[in-house]
Amino acid sequence: PRWASWNLGVFMCIRCAGIHRNLGVHISRVKSVNLDQWTAEQIQSMVDMGNTRARQLYEAHLPENFRRPQTDQYPPAALSYSVDPIHNRYYIFLSKTLHM
Repeated sequence: PRWASWNLGVFMCIRCAGIHRNLGVHISRVKSVNLDQWTAEQIQSMVDMGNTRARQLYEAHLPENFRRPQTDQYPPAALSYSVDPIHNRYYIFLSKTLHM
């Protein structure tokens, strides 16, 4: 992945980066891994969270039969995953809690 949401501390593919950008900076702050400048705080956010920990945290209460969209799926499938109202309320709450 060449993209990351530094406030959430996760790396992502270009398709997911586009979806995250459309969610707004109050939810996800997307940067290019190699094209943008990174502050020490932003790098530390990535080090502190990481994709594995983020999945454990943000996906802990999803139904067992739930399957995350894959990068080769048509974008609306990923979009519905990202903007699900129940999931987002939980997601935003955790983001604010972790980064206070």
